[in-house]
Amino acid sequence: MLIPFLLILFFCPLEKTANAATSVKSTLSSGYYRDIEQKSHIPAYFYWDVNHSTPHGIETQIHIGVNNAIVEDSWKFFLYHATLTIPLKEGFEEAPFRKSQLLLGRQLFFEGFELSLLDGVQSSLYWTPSGGATFSAGALNTVLRRRFNFDSQIYGGTLHQHFWGALWKAGYFYHVKDNIDNGHLTQFSFLKTWDFLPFEPMIFLKGQMDLPKFSLDQRLAELQLVPLEAFILNTGYSQLKPNAFAPEDGNFIYQLLSTTAQKTLRASLTWAPTRLFQAESQYRYLWFNSNGGHEVAHHGEASLSLALERINLKTSAGYLASYGGTVTHGGFGANNPLITNVTFRSDMDIAWIDKINHISGWAYHGRMGLDYRLTKRFLITALAEIERNHLFEIGTRAILYVSHIYF
Repeated sequence: MLIPFLLILFFCPLEKTANAATSVKSTLSSGYYRDIEQKSHIPAYFYWDVNHSTPHGIETQIHIGVNNAIVEDSWKFFLYHATLTIPLKEGFEEAPFRKSQLLLGRQLFFEGFELSLLDGVQSSLYWTPSGGATFSAGALNTVLRRRFNFDSQIYGGTLHQHFWGALWKAGYFYHVKDNIDNGHLTQFSFLKTWDFLPFEPMIFLKGQMDLPKFSLDQRLAELQLVPLEAFILNTGYSQLKPNAFAPEDGNFIYQLLSTTAQKTLRASLTWAPTRLFQAESQYRYLWFNSNGGHEVAHHGEASLSLALERINLKTSAGYLASYGGTVTHGGFGANNPLITNVTFRSDMDIAWIDKINHISGWAYHGRMGLDYRLTKRFLITALAEIERNHLFEIGTRAILYVSHIYF
């Protein structure tokens, strides 16, 4: 019953009316691989995006997905996004994108350091081109949950305003979990750029405080400088902990490894003398406590990208040393248009892995394929992959993506 349903969604366009605008995009991908036990699998993923707007500005957006999960090998339905947007006020002439509006349904909640799915309502209100407020109320969920769950609820909002040459933002959120008062968090941020000073410094500060404990649980400080033309130096410090508002199943990986906030020092240098060439290097130093004691990690990476007349090239190399072991890796990729509507793509990676569970050795991965734009609205991508590591002596996969856009 599922496959005919997918085919109907994929090939049957929605009816357009003279007084409305509708866009639909669907993507179907599949492939074939054999696992370590030499069992064959054919995973399939289907995504369907719909956007419908009326002459009055009311907009409906839906993003759904269906796939046979590889681990569980069973078909599941996922609702990623479903909102009804009601306009409250048009944007300003100098800032038309700042429109006051009301969003109802499943949507992304991103405030301060928190990132979740919100089943509820969010409202954006702007009183000037540089000032406004956002209010949120509803239940926090993860896409993996099979039903709507209101065990974790959030209520609050933020205010932001540009004055004294800087952008200021502050907010408060009240969290209820299992009908119990679970937290009162305040958030604030500050962004300022001095274009007229040497090195054009930019400072960004952000923090989150737990009011009952009166502790600055999460914080971030970032400094950006332009020491020379085409050079950008970015440095920062952060102290992050698991999402305070996330449902229990949204933090399980972090909670298994860490018992304290993760602190990070980082620095990056970017050189982009032209639009066709860019070189970047970055380094991160992390530390936190786990059940096993004090943990530290080092991560360094460098990359180059070059756009020639008919080909795009990119190469990268990196090193990671952490509580789990060490990884040294390098890679190369290229995209090259062959003829009209056909692009050849390829990439390969190699890594040396030495893990604390006594797994060590070389790992290789290569992939190549073609992008073929059959028509203006149909894009077909066919790929072949091959890999070799501690699990696969030789592993191969065939992947097919079919994307259709209807306007």
